[in-house]
Amino acid sequence: MKTLYIIRHAKSSWSFRQLDDFSRPLGERGRRDVLRMGKYLGANVKKPDVLITSTASRAFYTSLFLADAWSIPEEEIVLEPGLYHADGEEALEIIRDYPNANCVAIAGHNPGFTGLTNELSDQHIANIPTCGVVGISFDSDSWDDLGKGNLLFFHYPKGI
Repeated sequence: MKTLYIIRHAKSSWSFRQLDDFSRPLGERGRRDVLRMGKYLGANVKKPDVLITSTASRAFYTSLFLADAWSIPEEEIVLEPGLYHADGEEALEIIRDYPNANCVAIAGHNPGFTGLTNELSDQHIANIPTCGVVGISFDSDSWDDLGKGNLLFFHYPKGI
């Protein structure tokens, strides 16, 4: 049995116009939302075996906050530049690099993450909002052979 958590980064700031898209930090709402989601996930969602994040600032800092909530040491967070605006297939290729992990969490960006969710899940989600987290379980022992998975949960700040 494999489980995948798909995490969209928290709301970013647009206050620093001199920064490029990759470097935009979390905004005030994003920092508030990720703390709230972290508290909820830490209490209600099993800790993943591995947390892989896009290296874009907003995804990386979202992952740091969630790692704290799950008691994952920051040095165990996997930085993956390829998750920056990855499409579904690119994200799956990264996940497949962790065959021994039964529960993988990936943190990154839309539209790729909503697309990946709809490709893998037995239920359609129109959009994963910022700081949204989707959990999907698969009746498979390999990331190479997933098929459609069972949507376990879809949590987002306004819904908790």
